[in-house]
Amino acid sequence: MRTLRGLLAIGICALVVAATAASARAQDDDVVDDQAAPDEAPADLGAPAPEGEPPPAPDGDQPPTDGDQAPPTDGDQAPPPDGDQPPPPPDGAAAPAAEEYPPEALALLPRELLEQLPAAVTRFLRPEYWTQLKQACPQPTPDEVLACLQAPEGSALFETLHARGVVASMLERMDVMLPTVLSGEDLDTLGALCDEPGEAWGNCVFEKSLEDPACEAPEEALAQCVVSNDDVTEVYLEIADQKKAAFGDELYVGFAGLLAVLDLDTIKAVRAACPQTDADEAVDCLLANELVKAIVTVYAELAQAVVAEAEKEIVAAGNTIDAAAYTEQVLLLFLSLPSHTVGSLASECEKLHPELATVTDTTVLDRGLACITEAADTDPIANPAYISKERLREWLGIARTKVIGQIRAKEEAAQGKAFDRIVIVLVVLGGLGFVGVMLMPVFLGRRYPGQSGLLWKSSAVAAMTFAVTVALLGGALLAVRTVQGKVGTDSTSPKMRVAEGAFSVLARTEYIELFSEVSRERLDLIKKPLRAVVKATANPEEFAVFAAYLATHWADLLDEPELRNAARNAKKLKGQAESFKAVFKFYKKVDWVMGLVPIVLALLAVVLYVIPLKDTLVDIASAPARAAKAGAAEGGTTAKAMRLVWAEVKATLPFIGLILVLLPVTGIFLSRAVEPLLELLISGALRTFEYLWMADASTAVLYLSLGTTILLLVVCLAVYILAVAFFLGTARKALRAVFHGGKGFGEFRGLWTWGVASTLWALVLPFAFLLGIRFLASGPLAAGEGVPTSGDMLTVPLVAFVAFPVLFWAARGWRALMYVKKYPVPKNPTAAA
Repeated sequence: MRTLRGLLAIGICALVVAATAASARAQDDDVVDDQAAPDEAPADLGAPAPEGEPPPAPDGDQPPTDGDQAPPTDGDQAPPPDGDQPPPPPDGAAAPAAEEYPPEALALLPRELLEQLPAAVTRFLRPEYWTQLKQACPQPTPDEVLACLQAPEGSALFETLHARGVVASMLERMDVMLPTVLSGEDLDTLGALCDEPGEAWGNCVFEKSLEDPACEAPEEALAQCVVSNDDVTEVYLEIADQKKAAFGDELYVGFAGLLAVLDLDTIKAVRAACPQTDADEAVDCLLANELVKAIVTVYAELAQAVVAEAEKEIVAAGNTIDAAAYTEQVLLLFLSLPSHTVGSLASECEKLHPELATVTDTTVLDRGLACITEAADTDPIANPAYISKERLREWLGIARTKVIGQIRAKEEAAQGKAFDRIVIVLVVLGGLGFVGVMLMPVFLGRRYPGQSGLLWKSSAVAAMTFAVTVALLGGALLAVRTVQGKVGTDSTSPKMRVAEGAFSVLARTEYIELFSEVSRERLDLIKKPLRAVVKATANPEEFAVFAAYLATHWADLLDEPELRNAARNAKKLKGQAESFKAVFKFYKKVDWVMGLVPIVLALLAVVLYVIPLKDTLVDIASAPARAAKAGAAEGGTTAKAMRLVWAEVKATLPFIGLILVLLPVTGIFLSRAVEPLLELLISGALRTFEYLWMADASTAVLYLSLGTTILLLVVCLAVYILAVAFFLGTARKALRAVFHGGKGFGEFRGLWTWGVASTLWALVLPFAFLLGIRFLASGPLAAGEGVPTSGDMLTVPLVAFVAFPVLFWAARGWRALMYVKKYPVPKNPTAAA
């Protein structure tokens, strides 16, 4: 393993020099005309970054990191961080080359002054950075330039550009295009985030040197901090998608390491020269291409050198090795992974398995190569789509908080708007009632001549009574609505319960392990959608229904060429993927309806409050006419109204108590029942993904399996909402009968006993049923191993959908609901009565 790391420093330098020379000789101007940085390169970086050259030019575009004495052009593949150049160099290694500086650096300071600066300072300044320094310090003499650079503004600029160069060199371990796509501000942000490991590495190289092995660990820590950053990962994946589109998905995986040192324009030019659709023909053409051939040749020489060093140790131990076969294996590693990754993984494997340091026979070499290949699946450079179990749990927690918070805020705002309209109606009603009752003498004067004084007096009292009654009842209504709104949203909001259920299912250990493991294979089932929620880059309306958002992402994956080309029914896959999306579009519509439930419950409270008071308000408004007819003012109208208000307040208090008890209890059962359904839906969506990809899939099966699960979810939610609405409505009527009509609580004993029991029974039945379905889905009706069949897709959803209404009726669940709804309550008395 040390052999591999030691030779990497030499081989990478040879790769840069040889490939650049071959490129300059063999490619036409379109391919090798200095390969300007891609269009998306930020303007503030000045001249196009040479790291986009095919391969990078030896002008200091990307200085090597520690241990590489080659020209500071090794931006495409800087030496591996651990033991990349152990002093002294391996036997037969070329002596380090003399330091070279780009023309931009020599335009700023003469060579003798540049050589006096620490290598850790000059090596990471890219050509465009030297140009910016020259623009900031254009003085004619070196002494004046040095004075300018040492001044506060010049020193600050120098420090900023150096930090950007260090970050850029780390980013190029993933792909040569990364620094050019990110802006200078992006590089500064990364530098700030990785300030601590950056300071540790900087202190080490200034106290020792870039080549000192003691600085390998802090450099690796800095590199890991930069390249494993989530924002970097997203940009890297975008670049990878562009390169896949330009080079072809089928060829990309095997050549990913080679393509990491080329910019997009070069890749397009190379692919245009080899447009063959057959993979073998395309590979033959590519290997004949001068540019690719030059790079592959250097990789091959490096692979031969690595195996030759291992062969020495193996032969010295008295064993043999098939050098050609192992050379091919190592070459494939260099072609498929960035060179830096290979060296870094070799170091990590040696730390994990110290016995691999000495290659005594081929079994040791086999274990080393296997370790590198396996570790690449979880390496942030080789596979940034990978998400660890710890990060997955962290993101799920963040996403859950954001989504639930958004739903709560949205539903509370919607309820608030609905209630605000009711308040406006009450205010308008109170105002119009006050004005209308006050003006009644104008209309009643002709009917009751000579009674104007009595009419005006009675109207004034009635108007004030009307306004006060509406205001007091509005206050009581506000109390009910506030309690029901807060408790109801947190307890019985279907949208919130469904969202929480989805995150609870995804946070289970089996799903965490599944998604983390699958991400190693680069099928990004959850990282991108979760990342979108965590970073809030997706439309909030999209990820509020997270299960649907996730399933839609899976459907999009089915249209990826990499999957589509490998699908068993590739011709039908696109249409079936659209059907997959259509099912969850329906689910999102259902979810929208579920979002209305808290609003409907709030309006129900208003209706239960206002409608029964109609007769009372009419009675108050009629008081002036009755007074004129009787020839004397009524003395009891205001008293009766106040008694009614006091009775309403007394009825409101136990009603609020019922809300505080019933809604949380309902919420407990609702959340417990929803979770098995969401598990069935999410696992069904995952099976659908595999079913469409691997089986001779049927669209009808897709609709039946997922559609029936969604409908069953709707039916179960309906049971809970009806149970709450029926009991609160009947209880409200009973309380009004008690406090307005003088009835006793004992007269409604059946409601407080059998009615409560019936409501609880209606809440328990869906929960118990779904627990049974979960048991069947994981036991007797569990799908078999391998590719899902139509039977696997349909059995559990159809059994559940058909059995639920039958068992709910047989267990007298519907009768329990009707018992509460139709419980006999006398008509609410009014003041008019």
